Amino acid sequence: GSWTGPGGGAFGGTYNPAVDPGGVYTYTVSGPSPCPDSVATVTIARTVAPNAGTNGTLTACSDDDPEPLIDHLGGTPDAGGTWTAPGGGAFAGTFDPASDPPGVYTYTVSGTPPCSNASATVTVGVNTAPDAGSNGTITVCSNAASFNLFGQLGGSPDGGGAWTGPGGGAVSATYVPGSSTPGVYTYTVNGLPPCTNASAQVTVDQVQAPNAGTNRSFAVCSDDAVFDLIDELGGTPDAGGSWTGPGGVPHGPSFDPATDVSGAYTYTVTGNAPCANASATLTITVRAAPNAGSDGTITVCSDDASFSLLSALGGTPAGNGTWTDPGGDPFSGTFQPGASQAGVYTYTVTGQAPCTPAVATVTVTVNTAPDAGNNASISICSDDAPLDLFAQLGGAPDAGGSWTAPGGAPHSGSYDPALDGPGAYTYTVTGLAPCDDASAVVTVSEVEAPDAGTSVVISVCSNDGSFSLLGQLGGTPDNTGSWTAPGGGAFGGTFVPGTSQTGLYTYTVPGSPPCSNAVSTVDVSVV
Repeated sequence: GSWTGPGGGAFGGTYNPAVDPGGVYTYTVSGPSPCPDSVATVTIARTVAPNAGTNGTLTACSDDDPEPLIDHLGGTPDAGGTWTAPGGGAFAGTFDPASDPPGVYTYTVSGTPPCSNASATVTVGVNTAPDAGSNGTITVCSNAASFNLFGQLGGSPDGGGAWTGPGGGAVSATYVPGSSTPGVYTYTVNGLPPCTNASAQVTVDQVQAPNAGTNRSFAVCSDDAVFDLIDELGGTPDAGGSWTGPGGVPHGPSFDPATDVSGAYTYTVTGNAPCANASATLTITVRAAPNAGSDGTITVCSDDASFSLLSALGGTPAGNGTWTDPGGDPFSGTFQPGASQAGVYTYTVTGQAPCTPAVATVTVTVNTAPDAGNNASISICSDDAPLDLFAQLGGAPDAGGSWTAPGGAPHSGSYDPALDGPGAYTYTVTGLAPCDDASAVVTVSEVEAPDAGTSVVISVCSNDGSFSLLGQLGGTPDNTGSWTAPGGGAFGGTFVPGTSQTGLYTYTVPGSPPCSNAVSTVDVSVV
């Protein structure tokens, strides 16, 4: 027979509520002459379905103003629905980041029978507003110890921010009096969008430290000419200070080897608060003596650059001495970490008679550099089993390190595609000071597994209308697969009762490497 719609136009026989109007649909079967045609009608009443919009997302800052969640639904949702909070309780519909929890908020619009209710969700995330603390001020002396600007901020500022100096350029958080520029230092903590950045300032006033030069020890002959003591100090001492001789007795600015005794001659320059007075001492021996410096100790990393052992000695050693290694053999004086032997190196400066040779030692300790292996990249399927990231690293990494996820959070080192997200996973092996930590990265890319839905068993009547087998599968199968009929031949996916073969129809969705294909079945019987 043939169908006509409410307006009398031809109709295919399959009613689609989304596009076809309600009304009277007429089915006519032509009778062979002289029989009249047989006619039957179907009257369809059509009710408009409720519209709750489509699912949406909202990321807010913890100090943002409240806002209506309905504005974050997709589509054109009907007004007048009701909201439920993540725990299932009633919700007014206006989200306040200061008091409402993040999570999934559900909007429901009631349907008029036979229409079901419509629901859509807004998934809300709340990012904490950054805190840069409050402004601070400090006055320092130009020779004071380095200090962390972060500690001068008031309040409880967040870590991880960035500093800019008085000129606006990026600087470290460490202020080095005498090297760093005094002025206003700005600390900025970046807000995770949509949060704006937070800033606070530390104003540093710096008073120039007095400079008495640096200490020196030297020998003179008793027949040397008179000389100014200030000229023998190291560095660039300020003029205008005062001298004391051995025992603290005031002394003039000049030294006469013919009359002055050996000992410590101290130069003092008065400092302006908060700077203390500065002093430097000349230790004078009225006799030529060799100087090998003072013993030193140094700890280096096995991958450090070569260096001169002379720089590790204390005092002011002469540069014309000779070195011996821990075994007593001659040594060049240049230590190569990773190649040179650790231990005690001896420096000897030969003196002119009656002076005996001068000796000083440098004790060198070498710590082995950590090895985190080499970077690697892997691709996995989203339904793969968990894997050990350590085994993916190249080289020969040290065990016992720690892992961090792409966002910087700690990670176990076992990647589970069902729980973890793709990205750069960093393995860090802590170095024993002075060795730096070693890091290597495993970059994980994840391919979405195909979804063929879940298998079902159905029974239909032989005079039922044709239907799509895809709609019978459980779950949410991808629509990119292909069907095979019970005999193994290709099948279009539309089952026609009374015509199509009964049995097991197989739906296969191909997977992109490294994912395997996904398969499900529809077992159809016809009554």
